[in-house]
Amino acid sequence: MSHHHGRASGPADGAGGEGLRITCYSGLASGSHCRARVVRLDGELDRDQLPRLNRALDAAVAGRPGLLVLDLELLTFCDSSGLNAFVRTRRVLAEAGADLVLTAPTAAVARLLEITGTAAVFDVRPSVHAALTTLPRACAGRSADPGDHDPTGARDDR
Repeated sequence: MSHHHGRASGPADGAGGEGLRITCYSGLASGSHCRARVVRLDGELDRDQLPRLNRALDAAVAGRPGLLVLDLELLTFCDSSGLNAFVRTRRVLAEAGADLVLTAPTAAVARLLEITGTAAVFDVRPSVHAALTTLPRACAGRSADPGDHDPTGARDDR
């Protein structure tokens, strides 16, 4: 099972008090030595939130995970700028031999993926648990480097 430690960031300042909470944590995918990072998005993702999202995704990718999971269960809105960030992150990970999995998209986010034709591009799983226990291609048989352990496990991105 996955070991994870997380610390939530505060909501971003946005119009009408709406914002985006970004929580990052790490662990190992079940049954492997594949290092996984999970980024949970909670709230609304639009271009105003994009710099924070990009910082969080860049930091997650810099940790060289074999698997990056974007937990979308609490993401109530996502515009094209957020979707573009997902596509960019998927490309960067693929170039590094790693996988991106989207989990539990809300109806609004699932609709965005559907109407843009990107649903077929992403590996979408019903839950973070499913993503961490049913390994994607890049994690199958992958070994973690001895120095890959992140002792803090958490990142607070504001």
